[in-house]
Amino acid sequence: MNVFAINLSYVCYNVLNTSISKFMVKRQLLLTLTFLFFSVLFTNAQTAAVDTPCEGAQRWVDGAAWLPDGSVDDNVAQNTFPKGIVKCGSSAETQPSVGPFNGSIYDPSSFLIDVSGDTCIDPSDGSIVTPLNPTNGQPIIWFNFDVRPQAGSF
Repeated sequence: MNVFAINLSYVCYNVLNTSISKFMVKRQLLLTLTFLFFSVLFTNAQTAAVDTPCEGAQRWVDGAAWLPDGSVDDNVAQNTFPKGIVKCGSSAETQPSVGPFNGSIYDPSSFLIDVSGDTCIDPSDGSIVTPLNPTNGQPIIWFNFDVRPQAGSF
């Protein structure tokens, strides 16, 4: 919207302060409005497409780190390499403010999730439950992390 306001101001400035033809004013205004239309069109197209793990995954940024030689650095406080590995055993690392990345939504035509035949253990009381499938358009969180052998839980 700022681009539109700046361009429109430029067009109005030229109309008021110069003696350009009406054709040039119309041309500048048409170009400005065309630019605005395509800007809005492509902006909406980009935001509406965040419906698969490839587009909406967020990387877990805590935990252990991969070193350049492929080994793992478990000293979280001192490593500066990319993190995201669930370490061996139990760990207390958490990542705050986790939510749908880039406005991710679930679209079964892009990525089907069917857990209707699976069961899980409810961690609050240990009972066995059957999870529900996500619904179309529901906000969804896609996680990207690495799990080392013998890692506790994640």
